[in-house]
Amino acid sequence: MTSACGGDRKEGAPAAGNAAGGAAAGQVERGGTAILAELADMDKPVPFIFDTSLDGDLSDIMYMPLLRGVWRDGKLVFLTSHDSPMSLAWHWEYVGADSTAIRYRMRSGLKWSDGEPITAQDVVWTYGMIKDPRVASPRQDYVERMDSVTAENDSTVVFYFKDRYPDMLFHSGLPIAPKHAFQGVDPAQIRSSPRVVNPGNGNMVVSGPFMIGQWSKGERIVLVPNPRFPIRPNLDQIVIRVIPEATTRLVEFQTGRVDFVRPIPFEQIPALRSQAPNVRFEKEQKRFYDYVGYNPKAFAPFADKDIRLALGLAVDVPAILRALQMQEYTVPAGGPYSPIFSDLYDPRQQAPLTYDTARAKQILASKGWRDTNGDGVLDKDGKPFQFTLLTNAGNQRRADVSQILQQQWKRIGVDARLQQLETNTVFDRLRKKNFEANLMGWGVGLSP
Repeated sequence: MTSACGGDRKEGAPAAGNAAGGAAAGQVERGGTAILAELADMDKPVPFIFDTSLDGDLSDIMYMPLLRGVWRDGKLVFLTSHDSPMSLAWHWEYVGADSTAIRYRMRSGLKWSDGEPITAQDVVWTYGMIKDPRVASPRQDYVERMDSVTAENDSTVVFYFKDRYPDMLFHSGLPIAPKHAFQGVDPAQIRSSPRVVNPGNGNMVVSGPFMIGQWSKGERIVLVPNPRFPIRPNLDQIVIRVIPEATTRLVEFQTGRVDFVRPIPFEQIPALRSQAPNVRFEKEQKRFYDYVGYNPKAFAPFADKDIRLALGLAVDVPAILRALQMQEYTVPAGGPYSPIFSDLYDPRQQAPLTYDTARAKQILASKGWRDTNGDGVLDKDGKPFQFTLLTNAGNQRRADVSQILQQQWKRIGVDARLQQLETNTVFDRLRKKNFEANLMGWGVGLSP
């Protein structure tokens, strides 16, 4: 759920443009600044290493893929440069009798923001980084079924796969990063390289319509048009203000100091609708889900799938949705697929576990967990069933869900301690497996 509010500034093409009576419906007003409020700062918005929502959004507008994937009418469609200025390839074709290779022909004349040409060698290098274990890319699974990526010339690249499978186009059409910008950088150190750590003033070389003009860490990001992109964006700049506190984000939004805000606590939507007639709400099906993740290396009982089942049975998902007034905006999740994947989503097969505390208690008892000292917390071999649930600060929804989970688990004798840390700190701890349990969210790719 995002929402937009018109202020005194000149508005551009995004949804906020007409909220306060700017340009007439259907018209595009060029120029001006859009100001967005985000709960956390960017971290590393490079295509092959980003792992936060904001970094992914920034990567999408700063780096061009070979093909632009879009979801239309329940189908995944891949656009070449004939249909999208964001696509590097003007043509693609299957190669070989068994069609286990794809050849891409790239547009000529395209340049990186520093003036260097975009070539097939950049594609080969990017996929090499994704595959390199020293980089530890979150997209490593995309290249597991690739044999090699080869540049036939500066504008032609071929992907060779081990076998044919449905996601070949999706996996080979990812955004591309500039090889020359990271020349000489040890792959193991790429996350801490100067262009990643200090991306402002155009230091982060990009290919998309926007580049990072300024970055005041923890405060704001200023995006400016990339002068090398073939089409100038409608906006003169995009300012992203980092506002961790949900209440402050909403106040800044309601007073017109920001144009877009996300996330909005669901329970505050009715009040916003009634109090601010110039607010425009946008609701669309998404591919995101929140989940509880367990780390058995940090808390050994999690290694037992029956223990994890018991914890799941103790969670009343419909009650959580009611408590947070989320029924209109979300559905209970029994797996990673959203209803947007109409050909894959089956509510009968992907329904969440049925809330059953009696069964949960039986499972725990069968595993030797009992309250031997009467303190309300189960114990085994002298150790209490107690762990810490980590989530990111500034996300009121997850803060509320954490508290409800704590209460629901308490009913079966499980003691969950709550911890909230800054978002990028949380992701760093997740990467290092430095947590016992976490409540976070993940997005399913365009192709599930």
